[in-house]
Amino acid sequence: MHETIKQAENKRQREYFASAGFLILFIVIVGIAAVLLETEYIQWPFRRQACVLDTYKNVLVYLPMLVFAFLSMGWLKVAETPIWDVFYWKKPSISFYLALSVSAGYSIYLFVTCRFDLKGVGFWPPVVILSLFNSVAEEIIYRHVIMGLTKKIVGHSFLPNLIQSLFYGLVHIPIGGIRLGIYAFCYGLLLGWVMQKNQNLIPCILSHFCIDIGNIGLPLLVLLP
Repeated sequence: MHETIKQAENKRQREYFASAGFLILFIVIVGIAAVLLETEYIQWPFRRQACVLDTYKNVLVYLPMLVFAFLSMGWLKVAETPIWDVFYWKKPSISFYLALSVSAGYSIYLFVTCRFDLKGVGFWPPVVILSLFNSVAEEIIYRHVIMGLTKKIVGHSFLPNLIQSLFYGLVHIPIGGIRLGIYAFCYGLLLGWVMQKNQNLIPCILSHFCIDIGNIGLPLLVLLP
C-alpha cells in the first residue's frame, strides 16, 4: 500500500517536472530565436526570396525548429505519456473534415483574391516543404507535447486545449501583431479540438498544412512589381 502511494507520488512529480521543464525550455528557446531574428543573426525562414535556391535556404533555416519539435517529445517520455501512438492513422471524426474545410477554404480564398502574379513552378517545392515542416513542428509542439503534458496535470478537460492555444496565440503576436495572435489562438482551439476528438495528430497536421500553403506559401510565391 505504502509502495503504491510512493509510486503514484513519484509519477506525479515526474509529470510536474516534465510540464514545467518543457514550458520553461520552450519560453527560453522562443526568446533566443526572437533575439536572433531581431538582430538579423539569422533570417526569417518565411522571408520572400528572389530565386529558387535562396527559397530552399529558407528550409535549412527552419530545420532546427523541426528538430527541436521532435526532441521535445522526450518530455512526454519523462511524463510516461505515449509518444508515437498519435502518428498512426485512424478513421477521423467529423471534426477533421470541418478543420480541413476551414483551412483549405482560407488558403483558396487567399490565392483567389491575390492581385499579384505568382512566381514559376520552381518555387513550389520549397514552399510545400516549408509548409509541411511548419505544420509538423507546430502540431508536435502545441497539440502533442503541450496538450499531452498539461493533460497529465489538469486532466481530460477543456484546459489543456485552452493552454496550448494561449501559447500558440502569444507566439504569433510578435510575428503579426494582436490580430494574428487572436487568429492563431482561435485556430489553435480548433486544432486542439480536432486532437481531442481524434486522439491523432495526423488530422491536425493535414489541416495545418492546408492553411500554411496559403499563409506561408502565398507570400513566398507572390511576384511583386
